[in-house]
Amino acid sequence: LNRRYSNRKRFQEILADGPPETDPQDTTSANAHSQPSDQTRREWDAVVDFLAFSYKSVLDVLQSVTKKWGGSIRHYILISSDSVFMACDRDEVKKRQKGRDRGLLEEDAIPATSGAAKRVAKNRNPYQFNYGGGKLRCEMELRNADFFPQWTVLRLPDVIGPYDNLGSHLEVQKSVEKGDHIGCRIAEDIDPSSHRISLVYAPDVANAISKVLAAGAPTFGHIFHVACIEQPTFPEYVQMVGRCMNKEPNLALEEESEMVTVDVGPISSERLQDLLGWRPTGLEEVVKSTVEWYEDEDNQEYTTNLVESSSSSSESSSSSHESDRNSDSEGDEELPDSQSGNSKAGEPGGGRKSQVEGEADPKIPKLE
Repeated sequence: LNRRYSNRKRFQEILADGPPETDPQDTTSANAHSQPSDQTRREWDAVVDFLAFSYKSVLDVLQSVTKKWGGSIRHYILISSDSVFMACDRDEVKKRQKGRDRGLLEEDAIPATSGAAKRVAKNRNPYQFNYGGGKLRCEMELRNADFFPQWTVLRLPDVIGPYDNLGSHLEVQKSVEKGDHIGCRIAEDIDPSSHRISLVYAPDVANAISKVLAAGAPTFGHIFHVACIEQPTFPEYVQMVGRCMNKEPNLALEEESEMVTVDVGPISSERLQDLLGWRPTGLEEVVKSTVEWYEDEDNQEYTTNLVESSSSSSESSSSSHESDRNSDSEGDEELPDSQSGNSKAGEPGGGRKSQVEGEADPKIPKLE
């Protein structure tokens, strides 16, 4: 992550050059990531991008496939988040969600464009507004780039299962084991006993990525939610953990939840199921498998070390993100006001110019 942001031009060159003939870790080789000739240039079969947190990250990818660079990526998959809804117009999202049992759809992510809507979203959760807004702008850059149609976006909710790098479930499991209070409140104005959430199993995410890669062109230009079918409340989820451990969790409904950070939703993964036949693992099995995985102390240590490493990486790269924000008058977390001028009702981001040099200003179509 640090290398990606500290030398963006080199990152673009690597994408444009295609896969190296030699081991990319072999920095002693004169051929490693050397500029290939037109005759030997190769294509990336796919790029699966977990590390695009700023729209400039997506611009780097788009820049690498323009005529200026001459590179080629056959399929670009952006890993996004249901946190995009934390940077949306809450009134519009609520209108779409009203009376619907299955959860938010992909096209329900209506960016907050007015000053008032932005303030409401930001005041609720500044971190999620910035993070979700960054992911939403990444999506919007792809949707504006009509010269590069071979992209797919996967939006993930909270991920649990083996090799988790956030450790939220592990903390819940430890609290159940110790009998500690487990905070359940997501926001002051939300009842945790009725608010439903979305979760997804890590192996199911891998399977979804595999299915998208295998399907190819039919998934181009699509955004998919990747989530379990079941949509429990957070207390129900904690109780599921307790049952797997044969312990009664100590729920504290009035205390803040350390795990749930998105206070809209849940999200529906029907589109991915219908188009690709993807089927998520049942939530009971997901929780059982995750609890069993963490019963191994080595796995607990793995996640703990990964969380600390991820935190350190995030902090050390913050200066690069801050530099991006300072060089951009809009700020990475701010959705551009210029969208509102040309957007049709229900069309996120219409009319915004692509920031790749020389490209047109296509309007964003409705999601089908």
